Amino acid sequence: MRDEVFKIIVGHGLADWGVAYHGVAGVPGFSCRLSDQALNRFASETLTDLDIDDPLLVPIVEIATGANMDTREIEPILWKICQSLSTDLIHSMRVWRAGSLEAVISTLESDPIYGLSELSGFWSNWGWPYDSPDCMSFEGSGLSVNEYYSDSNFARVLKEHEAWLDSEISILRTLGVSR
Repeated sequence: MRDEVFKIIVGHGLADWGVAYHGVAGVPGFSCRLSDQALNRFASETLTDLDIDDPLLVPIVEIATGANMDTREIEPILWKICQSLSTDLIHSMRVWRAGSLEAVISTLESDPIYGLSELSGFWSNWGWPYDSPDCMSFEGSGLSVNEYYSDSNFARVLKEHEAWLDSEISILRTLGVSR
């Protein structure tokens, strides 16, 4: 699943070394790390932007050509790249959150009980951040349990999530990537 989310991130043009780092170091809701193939592909694509005397050439080539690299080997290399580029790792984690939410929405159960539970699980994994969609707060919503889990409320919540996601991706694009 992590590779699928990484593809979404790449598709939005939001992948950077911080995103790659978090893909290996850990992202809420995922138990596995980004695959070697995804890392190799990303590193290979960035090689074309480097000069032959760039100090990051060697570590990026290591990642581009590495196979079956252990997390203990690759994480420090990614960290070094991020530090050298002054990568905003908070921004990179927001990118993962947006990509992960897009993946969740695309596979969401159509049943309101299961769909709302999946969305709640998603936000729970991310620690209920302050900037999550307002609709995810059951408390203070004024809705009964039956109203909360209704088709109409689920449709409203889904629409609010889609709007939130569009806005978040737009903000992340504006902030840019540190490739």
